[in-house]
Amino acid sequence: MISIGVLGLLLLLTRYARAGRRLAFGSLILLAILGLSPLGNALIIPLEERFPAWNPAGGPPAGIVVLGGSLSPHVSAARNVVALNEAAERLTVAAELALRYPHARILFSGGSGALIFGEGAEAEFAVRVFESFGIPRGRVMLEDRSRNTLENAILSKDLARPSRVSAGCW
Repeated sequence: MISIGVLGLLLLLTRYARAGRRLAFGSLILLAILGLSPLGNALIIPLEERFPAWNPAGGPPAGIVVLGGSLSPHVSAARNVVALNEAAERLTVAAELALRYPHARILFSGGSGALIFGEGAEAEFAVRVFESFGIPRGRVMLEDRSRNTLENAILSKDLARPSRVSAGCW
């Protein structure tokens, strides 16, 4: 959507300015509808619910994977405190599970999504959150190179090295 808007803005400088205005205006309208209205959330619900919730009857988990996106690394670094954002429940629920299942390892996957300026990896601040909940640093594996969800998955799998024997757990 944003790339369509940028294309529209670039076209404003050419003989295709009319098409550029339409693209820029259309992308702005779509961004507002999908980003600011409940429609965006309604569209993502089927993706979030396509897998069943974990069933504790199968035994305790061997590991807990936590995706980044719950911290603001640039604010955390500037203030030398852990600055959580609207996705903070990723860390708090992971800490709750870690305390409930003391033998499960924790893998936090979160580098930096910054495109221009390096803001530091989320992982370095996440470990401070886990330690504040009384979870020893030795239980936490950190993946700090990912920049997006695809890299979260690839780099975390390499780090965790799951086996088929453990039915998806590592």
